Amino acid sequence: EVPVILHDFNPDIILVDVDGDGDNDLIALSGGYANEDENDYQHSLYENKNGSFVRTSLPLPAFCASIVRPFDFDHDGDKDLFVGGRVKRGSFPFSSNSYLLINDHGKFSEKQIMSFDLGMVTDAVWSDFNKDGWEDILIAREWNTIAILENNKGQKFNQLSNDQTGGKSGFWYSIRAGDFDNDGDDDYVVGNLGENNRFTVSNEYPMSLYAIDVDKNGAIDPITTSYWKDENGVMQEYPVNYLDEMVAQSPYFRRKFTSYTKFSHMIVDSIVNRSAIPDSNKYHVNVTSSFIVWNDKGKLDWQRLPSAAQTSPIKKILVQDLNGDKIPDMLLAGNDHSYDVSTGYYDANKGIILIGKGNKKFEVLPASKSGLLLQGQVESLLFLDGNTPLLIAGVNRGNISVYKKIQKK
Repeated sequence: EVPVILHDFNPDIILVDVDGDGDNDLIALSGGYANEDENDYQHSLYENKNGSFVRTSLPLPAFCASIVRPFDFDHDGDKDLFVGGRVKRGSFPFSSNSYLLINDHGKFSEKQIMSFDLGMVTDAVWSDFNKDGWEDILIAREWNTIAILENNKGQKFNQLSNDQTGGKSGFWYSIRAGDFDNDGDDDYVVGNLGENNRFTVSNEYPMSLYAIDVDKNGAIDPITTSYWKDENGVMQEYPVNYLDEMVAQSPYFRRKFTSYTKFSHMIVDSIVNRSAIPDSNKYHVNVTSSFIVWNDKGKLDWQRLPSAAQTSPIKKILVQDLNGDKIPDMLLAGNDHSYDVSTGYYDANKGIILIGKGNKKFEVLPASKSGLLLQGQVESLLFLDGNTPLLIAGVNRGNISVYKKIQKK
């Protein structure tokens, strides 16, 4: 018997009956960015043996992972695992591959794995978006588009093109499915940075991220840019970070810029030669809004969520029929305190409830009606339905919040 000892960084932990014996086993991923050695990021299966957990390593390479989503994608009666890759250790914004582990009668092996180069995965949901009887997987990615891996009869997956999925590149923190228009197929809610920010972002003026090694020391020195007007009122592409932050990243910038005044007038083309950067090292964001994606027989139609949902990053989404009308509603939560001083905290989201009306419209419930006040960075949401329904929210560096649903008489 081995006690359950989890790694320092567990981006996702989930209970699932892997071996089909009627009790739940535990999958624990490793992630984060602190460990110097990427070999530390091993992923684990804790198999439930009569109430005691026995650990084995999943047959995956060591890498910084983000999410695990179990589902029987091949319809053989056992749960397979999709494991999303996050940032490759020491090489932001590059990422490790993502993997699909095929469950063979309760066992995972290196011979039963599919590998996908998907970028920085933040969330995913299994859903038969094209109604062919085989569940596909939709994937939220940072500095990228939403990806759809189309399930080809449980044998392989085909990644749809950006044109088919909308071509909207964002920060995409979260994705959830629900039949919000009551037409028999899943629609999708996708959480982004929101519109309450200091950046101008569009197809014409995207935010960009250039992964380059400016001082040729073997380490990536990412440069983030956005557009602002220069002294003549012309939109120009400037670095997002201040000189102090860039100098802390590499002494190259201290040698190149001798004063803050000089740096403040430098557009990105005065700092790096963008034409010499490979396309694979260029990342762009052309939208920061959060959306609902209506699914019309596999054709996706993107609709911006109401303005109340655009005030802050949406990190977590809960889809649930909250008012008993058989139409799914949604709770949107999030916020982010990790940005620099010039950007500040994104913390305007106090828990936003959108009541679905079934006609592609939603009623926004303010806090005075919903009773919710979710302060801080919400990183997990759980709804327990029962005689006394409970909403549980986990807050990063804060307390767990529990809300009891009041039943109307």
